[in-house]
Amino acid sequence: MGKYRKFGKKNSISKGYIIFIAFIIGIIAMSVGYSYYSDTLTIRGIANAKYKIYQIEYELNGGTNPENAVTEFMIIDDIPLPVPTKSHYVFDGWYDNEDLSGTKITNTNQLDHEDVILYAKWRFSEGFPIVYSHEDEFVFTGDNHIDTGIYLYNDENWEKDYEIGFTIEEYTPSQQVNQAVFVNTKYENESIFFPGLVVRRYNSSNSIEVTQTINMGEREYKTINNYSLPCTIKVLRIDGIIYYSFNNEPLISVQDMNDFDQQFDVSVWFGAAPDVNGTPIRPLNGTLSNMYIRLGKYSPKKYTVTFNPNGGSVNERTREVNEFNVIGTLPVPTSSEGRAFEGWYTDLSFSERINDNTVVKENKTYYAKWTSLGSVYMDGVYYASLTTALENIQNNEGYTTIKLLEDIRDNVTIDAGKNIILDFQGHIISNNTSDAVIENKGNLKIIGGTFKSNGTNAVINNRAGLVEITNTRIISEGTKQAIYNEGGTLKISGNSYLASSSSIRAAVHNLKNGKLTITGGTIVSTNYSAVVNESGVMTIGTKDGNISTSSPIIQGKTYGVSSSANYSLYDGVLKGKTEAVNNVAKITNIEDNSQISNDTEIIDGVEYKTLYLELNN
Repeated sequence: MGKYRKFGKKNSISKGYIIFIAFIIGIIAMSVGYSYYSDTLTIRGIANAKYKIYQIEYELNGGTNPENAVTEFMIIDDIPLPVPTKSHYVFDGWYDNEDLSGTKITNTNQLDHEDVILYAKWRFSEGFPIVYSHEDEFVFTGDNHIDTGIYLYNDENWEKDYEIGFTIEEYTPSQQVNQAVFVNTKYENESIFFPGLVVRRYNSSNSIEVTQTINMGEREYKTINNYSLPCTIKVLRIDGIIYYSFNNEPLISVQDMNDFDQQFDVSVWFGAAPDVNGTPIRPLNGTLSNMYIRLGKYSPKKYTVTFNPNGGSVNERTREVNEFNVIGTLPVPTSSEGRAFEGWYTDLSFSERINDNTVVKENKTYYAKWTSLGSVYMDGVYYASLTTALENIQNNEGYTTIKLLEDIRDNVTIDAGKNIILDFQGHIISNNTSDAVIENKGNLKIIGGTFKSNGTNAVINNRAGLVEITNTRIISEGTKQAIYNEGGTLKISGNSYLASSSSIRAAVHNLKNGKLTITGGTIVSTNYSAVVNESGVMTIGTKDGNISTSSPIIQGKTYGVSSSANYSLYDGVLKGKTEAVNNVAKITNIEDNSQISNDTEIIDGVEYKTLYLELNN
């Protein structure tokens, strides 16, 4: 171990001696290398070493250098280069030649031993940003103008889309001696033979012309007539095609420029148009505002249009429409019978109707407007009222169906010999006067819907006719019955609901030897008996060997059923605060092998007497 330590120490001295000699040689070499420069600098601890400082100047090409305008470096330096910024552009590197070709320079060790100018290369950012903006009003007094410095037709920007916009606030054509120019991208003394875009007053008329010239004289133009101030004009180039829009109306094509083969470096001017020497030769007297230029890739806003069928149905509920575009062919909604489609409107007050050429400017809901063809429908004909429809029916052997297409108010009489099916389709019929809604002497079947009355007569008076009720609501809010069956035949079935709030009349009153059959539904009286059977035949439920205690349900404030005549009870539950029935002895027929059972039930905190049938074991 001692030998190895001794050997190692000698070896370390030898290495140190070698490093020292090499260091001296390096200093001598450096001194020789920089001996022809006059400046001195302490380099890495060595004083008076000769050096040369080089400079980099930056041509920003419209950008802003966030650091020093000049960078100094020596040949031994490895200094990264600054990253400038430019609104709406992405920095694409430094180049040592003005045409921005060759190798991208990223640091100083790529440079030769000399002063150098580096040129910034820019790449337009994605999107469609505003590259020039002047929102405030600007008054043009003949020869003054605004040079935006934005080039639309040079080699760099030719492939891009653009949009030029401005508002004419004030302008008097009669004060213009020449063809006043609002916007131009060419020198006016070259006239139409120099390619470019011009928006100007046309001759001496009160018109504005959008002119696009390409290929030494190929000229297209569109004229805007009969405008009023203020007015907004937009000119766009989208995929090589020139359009204009007036007051945000649809885009109108001016010219296809995809054959264009001449680029030029004239910037966009607002106001008086200059000649090649910059002298205005077409003055403008007027005021413009909201001047701007977009440059890049046009990506139109997409608006969502919603079609509300307003009670109807429509296959196309929404669609997307690009800004400036018309809405296109409108869908045609459908509705139930009795309504004709009139059109699409901007609101439910139907103040403004739209059409296929309406321009979409925002997310918007449009509403279908319907015109009623009639309140009721019968045999292919629409009628304004139920009365009118009934007047057109002769005495008929079969049944005639009348459909209600909307809620109506009417008081009608169905004469003997008429056979009617009233299909309410969920609608409501109420009385126009205090009379009954229906005086029936014929044969009437009622399906669905609701009868309502607050008059001094029953909702339905069945005068020796036939009334069949299925799944129908009949509500008396007046002083009389829901149904008054006077010597007629009354059948109540399904999920029908009959109610009366009268303090002196039942919900259903059967008298004068009427025939009353209740096989389903609910009958309720909040102030009196639910059913009064004064005379005639009454059957509740169906004798079929099976007992249902859920249908029908008959519930009154005093009695569920009050009867002075015999009747049959096969199904259902009868309820009353005083008694379920006022005379159980009048129940003469029940299901075989069954018995009547009385019980009590609490309804809304009040004790009701309950009567129903039970099978004997």
